[in-house]
Amino acid sequence: MASVDGSQLYVTAASQDVLVVDASTGRVARTIHLPRVVDEVTPLSDGRFLAWENRFQEANLNLTSADPEEEFDVDAATGAVVATTDIPYSMGLVEYAAAANGRVAVTIGHSASPAAPGSPTPAFEAYVTDPSTGTVTHDVNGEGVFRPLVLSPDGEHAYVVEWARNVSQPGYVLDIETRTGTVNTIPVGPGPWDVTFSGDSSRAFVSRQVSSTGQGGAVDVIDTASASVEKTIEEPAGSVSHVLTTADGSIVVAKADPDTLAIDTRSLAVSHVNLGLISPLMTLPGTTEIASASILGYDVEDARTGLLTRYFHAGFNPGRNGETIVGRRFFWLGNGATPTTSSLNVVDFAQTSATTISAKDRYETSVATSKASFPKGAPVVYVSPGTSFPDATDAAAAAAAAQVPLLLTPGSGISSVILAEIKRLHAGRIVAVAGSASYQAAVARTARSIGVSLVHVAGTDRYATSRATLQAGTLGQGRTVYVATGQSYEPAVVTASVAGAERSPFLLVNGAAPVIDPATKAAVSALHPQNIVLVGSTREISSGVQTSLAKLAPTSRIAGSSDTETARLLDDTAYPQATSAVLATTANFADALAAVNVAVRSGQPLEIVPSRCIPQSFTNEFVLRQATGVTLVGGDSDHYLSGGALVPCK
Repeated sequence: MASVDGSQLYVTAASQDVLVVDASTGRVARTIHLPRVVDEVTPLSDGRFLAWENRFQEANLNLTSADPEEEFDVDAATGAVVATTDIPYSMGLVEYAAAANGRVAVTIGHSASPAAPGSPTPAFEAYVTDPSTGTVTHDVNGEGVFRPLVLSPDGEHAYVVEWARNVSQPGYVLDIETRTGTVNTIPVGPGPWDVTFSGDSSRAFVSRQVSSTGQGGAVDVIDTASASVEKTIEEPAGSVSHVLTTADGSIVVAKADPDTLAIDTRSLAVSHVNLGLISPLMTLPGTTEIASASILGYDVEDARTGLLTRYFHAGFNPGRNGETIVGRRFFWLGNGATPTTSSLNVVDFAQTSATTISAKDRYETSVATSKASFPKGAPVVYVSPGTSFPDATDAAAAAAAAQVPLLLTPGSGISSVILAEIKRLHAGRIVAVAGSASYQAAVARTARSIGVSLVHVAGTDRYATSRATLQAGTLGQGRTVYVATGQSYEPAVVTASVAGAERSPFLLVNGAAPVIDPATKAAVSALHPQNIVLVGSTREISSGVQTSLAKLAPTSRIAGSSDTETARLLDDTAYPQATSAVLATTANFADALAAVNVAVRSGQPLEIVPSRCIPQSFTNEFVLRQATGVTLVGGDSDHYLSGGALVPCK
């Protein structure tokens, strides 16, 4: 467990030793030896911690222990036992809870024998203690099986949920008032399972496996002042099991099947979030994040947004190795019987950082990406009208292959902003791709005025321009030829980025045609490719085109269920281990083309995402790769961030 301020860890593994670990270094600061075997440690707000004797572990270690069981209040700084509370259990302790100030603790245990002769239920004992003085203040006895035990943040109420009743019958929760020892029985709906409190202790939330209608599950909201249910939140989709309050006290996460409820503890507003919780285990201090076990690892997810923010592959099934999370660090124990013979391991989670590159319009955004990617200048610069995606896509691929910038210009020619960037680059040659006759003439006048050479590449249509760019030798001569449709910009732009990064030829084709035309066949044949990659489904590039190209070289296809998915699959193929990415929006092809400058220059995949939000499939995949950063390109890039975090699509 981590100390309240997160600076230390208190580590025990069913022995008499507790390790105090510096969370910033992962090093053991001191070892505290206690009189009894303990395996439960609860940090307190003033640098102390509570530890409870574990009679079962003592028996496993062949150690003898006389009644009563003991509760230790320990000063973590010195290792001194401040106070010891003798708890007169006749049965083993089962559940523990303590207030952060250490003035109230509650424990509960059960007997294997019935509460009374002929009774079908076992007996239980609960004790309220003041650990700071080592005194038992109240004791409660009765019958039934109650767990879990949860103490309200203010320490005034201890709630325990009745287990082992028929889930089709109404259940109840015991409310133990810690000041007086008074026990209130609070009726709830059928199938109660778990309980948690709001951050201000005014409400408790009880999960139920069965709803009042018998369909799905529910959460009963209890007003702690009146000890009564004030509202029931039905979840018809499935039963509700675990509930957990975020560390900031603002949200209760209720694990339902197949969904998860996020309940605002003040307004009781409910939203469904796509949290992949197997079972919530930990909250992260001061945040709305929940850490939960996944297969062989941990997911850290934001309860408010459903966004997976961090992931760690532990290599074991979590929950049994003394794991805890402090900030970006994950700690766990390796194999060993005690903390002193175990290996304490620590790893940093990757934390995604986001930067933005944007300007007031598409033309200035291309200038911004040029400055970011070529701060020392470039010998050649490509220009193309920012109003035509096919021609500018050819230019982007060619510029990327030549490792020089692309600047998008107005259709009328080179503006003053673009001219200033060309001068900053100290470019000796301009390559202008496509454009009208008047555009060509305007670019030529500008080139002459600043004394640089000009190469103009154009064709009669988008496909002819693509072939002309290929034949002009401005594209790479790699072994793979990448082919995309000239009708859909998302896969085309990402294909241009991948081809440019590999310095491979890139070609736009008429994907709707039944076969490739002679001019395209000649252009591809002249490259003598070893293989051809089509990017797009048969909706974008026909099977006839694929058959035609397959006669020239082995041909494969990368295709998804949508343009965005196709682009994602290509990125995954080209960058399987990417730990960063460049993002641009589906709403603006020009910004995406400008982003090619950044992606290729930095060796990152270019991802095309919806306007104003990030698909959760992308964020999840990115986190699972332990990614460290994204660069957002375009005028809408600020809409992708909220408080420095990526905004997920709902």
